[in-house]
Amino acid sequence: MGHIEVNKEKGFIHVLLNYPNCTNSLTDDMIDELVERVEELEKENQNIIILSGSGKGFCSGGTLSILKGERDSKRNLFDQLEKVIKQLYLMPKFIVSAIHGSCFGIGLSLALATDYVIAHKDAQFSMNFYRKNHVPIGGGKFWLKRRLGEQLSRQWIWKEREISGDEAFRVSLIDDVTSRPVIDEVYDHIRLNKWGSIEAMIAAKKLYHPYTARELEKELRKEREWDLKMEA
Repeated sequence: MGHIEVNKEKGFIHVLLNYPNCTNSLTDDMIDELVERVEELEKENQNIIILSGSGKGFCSGGTLSILKGERDSKRNLFDQLEKVIKQLYLMPKFIVSAIHGSCFGIGLSLALATDYVIAHKDAQFSMNFYRKNHVPIGGGKFWLKRRLGEQLSRQWIWKEREISGDEAFRVSLIDDVTSRPVIDEVYDHIRLNKWGSIEAMIAAKKLYHPYTARELEKELRKEREWDLKMEA
């Protein structure tokens, strides 16, 4: 049984990271499965995709087994992770990350690759790679620089800060915050059409993201090089 659930609803698709015993920490198999599911989603008619996690948190990062794997295994990890990150960023859909509990490391990179990030006010965010002797991967530096600016993003990575959903919203790391169950808030946004024209947002994404994707690809290559050097 896999750990990625896909539920098709009227007007949207809900993708659930479902490995609650490990706070949805990503394994090699989960990343492979996520790549397959995301490829399938691009063919669907629904224009809105929700990404969330089951249990007590969204995603606490990657398991130690994938971060400390052999070099061939690490190369496969980078291949698949880079693929899903670029798929989310370029897919002509409006993709929303709904965050509760922990959103750390690769989990944060995954969330920031989507178009809109909404979190519960008590959610926790951190790009906690250095304590595991790794550089941020999954485009971590790219996403933080775009959201926080160069200087603040560097400090945030070095200090491995952990901040709440409220603070993440104040510094513009995320797009919205709520005191309600976050998935209920997202469903209400869809039901009440709070985002306005989804088609217009997708059109802007198709126009703009292919250009910025070049910078993303550069950062992904650098991450791979530096991470493998640190492992040497």
